[in-house]
Amino acid sequence: MSIISKKSNKFSHDIIFSAKIVILNFLFVLLGAIMEYLDLVELINEKPSYLEAGVKLGDFGAVVSEKSINGQWQVIFSEFYTGKDIADILVSEEDLKIYDGMPKNKYPKPRNV
Repeated sequence: MSIISKKSNKFSHDIIFSAKIVILNFLFVLLGAIMEYLDLVELINEKPSYLEAGVKLGDFGAVVSEKSINGQWQVIFSEFYTGKDIADILVSEEDLKIYDGMPKNKYPKPRNV
């Protein structure tokens, strides 16, 4: 194999690798953010197991696991104004929506008002 063909093979490999990175980044953006430790999440789908734990549609929580376990994340749901924990449960990724910060239109009304 000549020096030129070795360089061209390396060049082709570098282009393919770069293209794969670009495609993966595009898919991450297209499919949404990747969940991480301490992400703010909202429960967007109800399941009987969530209701039994005291968590309902629209409740907010924080991801407390470093990675998913079989497509589920450990999430702590807390009361909004008191910070009192409601539940610490595994929640399916498709049942959660990630937020950068608390949306102003999602603030619950205080109970004593």
